[in-house]
Amino acid sequence: MINVSSAAATTLLRVLLRCVVPQGPRLNFWFRAASCQLSPTSVGRRQFSVSPIYRMQWHIELLTTPGPEIAQASVMVHMGKQRYLFNCPEGTQRFCTEHRVRLAKLGHVFLTRVDWQTLGGLPGMLLTVGTAGAKTITLVGGPNSTQALVSARYFIQSPGFSVQTREIREQPHPSSAQYGELTVTPVLAHSQPAPKRVVTMATEDSGSFKRLKLEATEAVDAIAPDESKHAQLQHMLQGMFAVSAPPNGYRALVEAPPTTPQPIAISYICQGPTRPGKFDVAKAKALEIPPGHRYSQLVKGETVTLDDGRVIEPHQCVGPSEPGGLFVVVDCPSLAYLDDVINASQFDPYYGRSLDANPVACIVHIVSPEVLSEPRYAAWMHRFGPHTHHLVTGYGVSPHQVEFASSVREKNALNLINPHVFALPYQAPVTDTVWTAVKSALPASSVLARSLIRFLMAPRKAYDAADQLRSQAPEHYAKLVQTAPMLKDFRQEVDRLRLRLLSLQPPSKTTPGSPRESSPSPRSPVPSGFNDVILTTLGTGSSCPSKYRNVSANLLTIPHRGHALLDVGEGTLGQLYRLLGEEQKDSGHHHPLLQTSVDQCIRDLHFIYVSHMHADHHLGLVGILRRWDELTRSQPGSHRNLTIMAPRSLLAWLREYDQIEPLGLDAASVTFIDAHHMLMRPTSTSPKGPPPSLARLQDALGISVIHTCLAYHCPSAYCITMQHEQGWRVSYSGDTRPSTIFAEMGRHSDLLIHESTLEDDMPHEARAKRHCTTSEALAVAASMKARYTMLTHFSQRYPLAPVFARAQDPENVKQLLLLSGRAKRIGQRGIGVAFDMMSVQMKDFDQLAHYTPALKSLYPPTAETSWAS
Repeated sequence: MINVSSAAATTLLRVLLRCVVPQGPRLNFWFRAASCQLSPTSVGRRQFSVSPIYRMQWHIELLTTPGPEIAQASVMVHMGKQRYLFNCPEGTQRFCTEHRVRLAKLGHVFLTRVDWQTLGGLPGMLLTVGTAGAKTITLVGGPNSTQALVSARYFIQSPGFSVQTREIREQPHPSSAQYGELTVTPVLAHSQPAPKRVVTMATEDSGSFKRLKLEATEAVDAIAPDESKHAQLQHMLQGMFAVSAPPNGYRALVEAPPTTPQPIAISYICQGPTRPGKFDVAKAKALEIPPGHRYSQLVKGETVTLDDGRVIEPHQCVGPSEPGGLFVVVDCPSLAYLDDVINASQFDPYYGRSLDANPVACIVHIVSPEVLSEPRYAAWMHRFGPHTHHLVTGYGVSPHQVEFASSVREKNALNLINPHVFALPYQAPVTDTVWTAVKSALPASSVLARSLIRFLMAPRKAYDAADQLRSQAPEHYAKLVQTAPMLKDFRQEVDRLRLRLLSLQPPSKTTPGSPRESSPSPRSPVPSGFNDVILTTLGTGSSCPSKYRNVSANLLTIPHRGHALLDVGEGTLGQLYRLLGEEQKDSGHHHPLLQTSVDQCIRDLHFIYVSHMHADHHLGLVGILRRWDELTRSQPGSHRNLTIMAPRSLLAWLREYDQIEPLGLDAASVTFIDAHHMLMRPTSTSPKGPPPSLARLQDALGISVIHTCLAYHCPSAYCITMQHEQGWRVSYSGDTRPSTIFAEMGRHSDLLIHESTLEDDMPHEARAKRHCTTSEALAVAASMKARYTMLTHFSQRYPLAPVFARAQDPENVKQLLLLSGRAKRIGQRGIGVAFDMMSVQMKDFDQLAHYTPALKSLYPPTAETSWAS
């Protein structure tokens, strides 16, 4: 045995951490933790072992702060091998990927509210954590939390682990419960009772329309628990998350029992594990207790009997235990909840505690500006005493910070190529007006929280702000691009590109409707109006979001008419905000090409198409619908006009979720068209007849004809071709294997948007997962005789630019991967490779091929990581 000193062990631990753990900004915390001197019980001679839970370091971490990009705050508790997550808004999974927050140890998720802002990222995250090693996830929330999860059964089926739900029911005082090592006491706050509503949604069904009435009347406190309903929901939940086979009698498409909205906000009082007292080695020796397992038993509070018959009680050589640290997560979204929060009796035992009475160490406040400005709320914060720290956040309270800095850095580099195609991401001015006005009235220990700030709970209690996000001005990113040594070759290539494009400028006189660069296509002239159409690829990755590519979403802009969304992956609303920015009163619009704001874009949104029910194609839909309803509710009926075309199961999901949180799906404004009813039959040149509801879409956007065909991907997956009244056509593949039916249906499309999930060296995986390789997608474009083709939906295994990753390898079909070369092979029609938030006007599409050298320089074939990381 080697006797190692405490200081030496600390030094050794720090060296080992640097050797075996990948370096990153989040490691600062662990190196600081390693600086703490290790206790005699954990170093030196290995005389006895103590359960890790007794000497663990644990902390709480504010992951996200509410803003336009991520709508709600989320908090992670790191405790030994356990992780607890409070709230999971859209974008949580991508945020964790960006900032290296591992979700594999996640075991419990707590919801402060049952609405999409709070749980929008949960379905996508559940589909991912199973592959990361999760065995069981426990979801804790208020009424309707089980119902909200069950409504997702149309696209979540047996991901390989189990999910349990614990709904906090109405009682005089919901009791505390143990979740792993965390003891949690919920505190319920009610809003005013919801008024009665009747919602109807127009649906197309074999040419006829059905009206689906959804009635909501009372708040939750007037509804008695329905055990049969609870049992039915639990049966559905077991079927969704069956580790092997679903239970007998489970049918996913059976309608869930009806429910009503429950406007409840839940705060959580949480206490960590009790810390055993210190073991006094000197007293143990005086009592002649032999070293070994008996030491461990005494530390655990167990009585031991020595060989000589003496009975030793723990108190004889172990100091008194310390109660676990206390923290609180408070959610008070508006003044309507204020009275229930500040008057809750569950908080009474924690007011004004002295330091030796285990005061609440930290409170995370998720509040609105009006709540934080309310003197009664500030007075309530003071009641906890001077030893309680307060982390304050909330929509309109926290500055709108950049959550995905890697993407912003990348977009700043791409902006050098063409500032219209690759517009700079919008960054709101950093202001904290609300905080400045109220902070003097708050406790002195109050902090305006930013993402990734931590509060250490054990062994000591203190803030750790070393890794919290810090706002960077737009000039910071621009300077980085201009000075980064790794981008020297790229900047030189951009200079050559500009000279090349100047030499290609057309004569001053051009014929109406002709493209800016003469088209090599032998086809007929470009249809009227098509040159002005703009395609924006909002999300270009597959399966789950990554640092540089969000999941599928495409925005089609028809000038002077409005917008259409082709698939709506999670985080689409945040992508639109970063692309377009807020409304500007005096300084014009942020985006140089689209010339609109995010809110105006959503007001002018008239068509949403969802290709199939895989989560990466539609989990942003509810967030878009909520915002659309808020913005258009007071507008005249003619402008409040939205058509949703999707598989019928999407309607079932929306119908069920609308009972939990109203989405504004009234028949006067929203029309749902089943994509199956627009099928192009193999023996026919037209679908079985457009429904009357398509007339509303033609009035809004001028789209007069829509055809669909079945995709070779999953059940109820579709490809679509749309024809405008001016004659131009757009086709979108969704996810599919190469389809001759789709190629025929979209014949002579002016724009084809086609998935290109995998590179050509993975044909077997493409067939197994029913996706296309690059060459297969281009073959469909050639067969379709498409004028322009945009490749998108790239596998997230390619973190940078997959189409260029093997462009110099002749063994991987070099001519198919070099864009300009492949364009000549299929008749010199334009081929584009999509990047997130890339906007291209059709008259400029041919220029995309000229960007290839610059893009290859930015994403060299041997690169494993990006300079933007």
